[in-house]
Amino acid sequence: MLFSMDTKTACEFAAVADAASTEGARPLLCQVEVEIDHDIEEGTATLRVVATDTYILANREVTFGAGNFDSDSDDINLIAAQHKSGGDGILVNAKDWKKALVEAAKGANITGAVLIEVRKGGVSIVRDTASAVEVSIMKFIGDGGFPKWRTLMGSQADNMDLGGPLPAFDPTKLGTIQKLVTTRVSERGVFPVRLHVTDQKGTDMKPWLFIQTHGESRLEVLLMPVRV
Repeated sequence: MLFSMDTKTACEFAAVADAASTEGARPLLCQVEVEIDHDIEEGTATLRVVATDTYILANREVTFGAGNFDSDSDDINLIAAQHKSGGDGILVNAKDWKKALVEAAKGANITGAVLIEVRKGGVSIVRDTASAVEVSIMKFIGDGGFPKWRTLMGSQADNMDLGGPLPAFDPTKLGTIQKLVTTRVSERGVFPVRLHVTDQKGTDMKPWLFIQTHGESRLEVLLMPVRV
């Protein structure tokens, strides 16, 4: 499936890589998971990118309307395989992902767009719309699967409960959240970040969920507290 986006959106997808691990001993967590979905009835397609180092988890997804994506029969098979496995997408190296997208955003001309193509064999990014220069990122081959992050995101509470002990956070992870959120400006200023806490009463070790939405783009960052 081929997605066309502006340079700002490309940079927002690139930033997800900041939530991936940098420890070589955990190669699976040094990847970003790339997923696609297609709503035929609505005529839309979704690109979702997830990364985690087990202490912080980031999920950026954007829904593209007609004219901003292109699909074929291979995409249907890839989506079906994702759903069968419970959502497992294509894993690609986080550093390569970020580098390719940042370069693509720089290479796109003022009226051009960044193109991301997701296939069974990996990901290709067109970094220069004028000369159509592509950067291919092969998928990661390793043991085991990516963490089942949906079970964590699904446990969020609708409202914060601050009646229990207050959590402690690694300040470097809070800095990562600052890199992940968008600084796009609406008529009311920069889009705000909403905060939720998962429903695990009586403990200060609840994961906290940061959510930022603008238009068809949504960012979810799940942050684990640390023990003090």
